[in-house]
Amino acid sequence: MNQPLGSLSGSWKRTAGGGNTDGAAPTRARTEKGEGASADTLERERLSSRATPILRTVFPIGIAVFVAIQVMRFWRDSRSAPQSPALLFPFAVWIALLVFVTWNGHRLSSVWLVGDTLEVTGPASLRVPLSQVRSLRAALLDYRGTPLFILSLDPPIGNTEKIRFIPRSDSWHSSKARVVQKTLRTRIDAARAARRLHGPT
Repeated sequence: MNQPLGSLSGSWKRTAGGGNTDGAAPTRARTEKGEGASADTLERERLSSRATPILRTVFPIGIAVFVAIQVMRFWRDSRSAPQSPALLFPFAVWIALLVFVTWNGHRLSSVWLVGDTLEVTGPASLRVPLSQVRSLRAALLDYRGTPLFILSLDPPIGNTEKIRFIPRSDSWHSSKARVVQKTLRTRIDAARAARRLHGPT
């Protein structure tokens, strides 16, 4: 049985058009035609950290402003007295850090789970069926041990082959991140097995 990710204990939240089920797939609301509801009527569950937009924009901008201020101070001081070239080394370090943070943050995505589909925003805005995720790999984003999940798509969607995201903040603890990773991998494996059995939908 597919296990939901909603609360690490395994219960789906109440959907807009259906009841609440424990340990089961989310209930689809019925339309007037008697068909399953669209993804818009299902509970959108955030998988990624709310800090993702900050890592993508605020940190790089903050570092860029700091570097610019320091360069202006250095330029102002050099007009009044000669400055040692060695003082330029810290600027080089900060610029390298800015490039790294910008590059690393730009690749991060915000990810939601909607039924058996991932909604992704970031470098690209995508809707990815779980059956199209080939693998889930866990890595570390930085020296602090921030977990990073990397999803590989099969087949790729456009130019997107991998989706990188930081799991939501309540899962930053390594043990909780492993639970989310295991549960999401189970959902992915089940979706891919159903795809092989019934073919693409």
